[in-house]
Amino acid sequence: MTAVLGLLPKLKPDVMKRIFLLSLLYLIFYSANATVYVVNVLDGVFDPDTLQVQVGDTIRWYKDAQSVNPHTTTSVNIPAGAIPWNQGIGDSTPTFDYPVLVAGSYNYTSTIAMDDSLGMDGYFLATPWAVSLGNEPEYGTFMSAIVGEEGISITLNMDKAEPVVIQLYDLQGRLINTILNGTQPAGEQQIVYSTNRLPEGIYFLAITTRKEKLSEKLIL
Repeated sequence: MTAVLGLLPKLKPDVMKRIFLLSLLYLIFYSANATVYVVNVLDGVFDPDTLQVQVGDTIRWYKDAQSVNPHTTTSVNIPAGAIPWNQGIGDSTPTFDYPVLVAGSYNYTSTIAMDDSLGMDGYFLATPWAVSLGNEPEYGTFMSAIVGEEGISITLNMDKAEPVVIQLYDLQGRLINTILNGTQPAGEQQIVYSTNRLPEGIYFLAITTRKEKLSEKLIL
């Protein structure tokens, strides 16, 4: 949380309060399942410069031993509600942690003139926090997803009728298909989505109801 509160030292009290609450939620709900992704800061390049993460994960910029010059990691285009950052990376501050609290696409850069001329830019996509679809969520919607020869076999069990949207996304966050969209009755349903036309790779299955949003990573 110290890293979050240190992003922008001169913020209005209401903004600081929002940052504190988001940080507290991060510590309570996400820390146990969070992953730290390390981005090496080299002269002229972020390595890796593209990442797929989940809300609750942390991006850690780290000054590589081969890096001679100072750099920054500075947010450019980020989702609404996300906290902007602008942090120098050098000998005095070799690392910087950014907890990802909002889903969406994040673009960042180094503002050092030399880096700007080299196009030293980075990007990461944050998907909603993935609750395992095999666990019983708080609001009574249960879904399991298994990848097999016929495609993705989805079991949906509702404790009451309500609108449900099930969508499949690729690793870049692009919507592949809306598998289900409509009010579903209470009880168990079996859905098989064919993946014959999809290339092998990593995908994300997302379910949205009135009260919750769950996602799961799938490998075809």
